[in-house]
Amino acid sequence: MAGHSVGYKSPKWYRIYWKDSAAEITDEQIEAWRKETTECEDYNRPIFDALFQKRKQCFALFRELWGEDSNQFRYLLRQDVPSAPRFDFRYSVEKPIQEARKKVAAEARKKAAAVAARSLVAEAIAWLLERGKKLGEDFTAEDAVDTADDIAYEEEVARLQAMDGLHEFCGSDFCEDCGGWDGKSHRCECGNRRVYWTQGCGHSFKEPYVYAEAS
Repeated sequence: MAGHSVGYKSPKWYRIYWKDSAAEITDEQIEAWRKETTECEDYNRPIFDALFQKRKQCFALFRELWGEDSNQFRYLLRQDVPSAPRFDFRYSVEKPIQEARKKVAAEARKKAAAVAARSLVAEAIAWLLERGKKLGEDFTAEDAVDTADDIAYEEEVARLQAMDGLHEFCGSDFCEDCGGWDGKSHRCECGNRRVYWTQGCGHSFKEPYVYAEAS
């Protein structure tokens, strides 16, 4: 703790510049600063109260010696008791640290996403090359993932169509006594619904997801 005018004290965080490294400040440091801040506030409060009382005593003395119309009394009116430093710990310490941590976390997520995206492109290129596709002719690095996803959709549709029997489909509740869809024709068995294959949420060349749905 360091002294201010008339003996006020302030915590360490109030006297040093730490904002550039706010994200590196630990929870233990925060709690230590919080404790020190409380100690400073408790120390400063009675000093201010004592000074305020002395000022009141000065008013009474000046009034008695020179009167309220005197220059001395008017001068005293213009003098204030030195205020104790205000330590808004939540706004001055906790909020900046939280914002700094969020920024660092967001940057880390952005970097991780970029790394994952590059890795996915590399996997898609390898996947396409295994199927005889040529980089620069059949696809580019920019559209490798989309191309791989589209081909994976076609492969999954072919696999499903090769299965025996009828397929269940979304929207079959509007049919009556319908056995399903053969996976190739445009309508379900009862003819009531037009059905097609669609990519499900999360479909990718790594994990194909295709299902039948009525329009």
